[in-house]
Amino acid sequence: MRVRENRALPGVWGSYFHSTRVQSDRQPFWLALIGGIEASVALWLLASGAYPHSWPMYVGLALLVSGSVWDPSNARRAPRAGPRAACCD
Repeated sequence: MRVRENRALPGVWGSYFHSTRVQSDRQPFWLALIGGIEASVALWLLASGAYPHSWPMYVGLALLVSGSVWDPSNARRAPRAGPRAACCD
């Protein structure tokens, strides 16, 4: 089995590098990351009984989903690079 040199990065960092490479816009990544962290902390607080309300978890999930939807929509609108010009004389 041959090993590829450009391995895809797993998880969150793979999403970050893919999104910034395609359209150089980091805002959807940071929005989704903040939403994921907020949802995780809210779920932990809900499960432990420290904060018995579930709305912060749903706000975090909404941020996570909105960042995840925003990123591919930016990729569609990103201008495609044309063929590279021949090197200068």
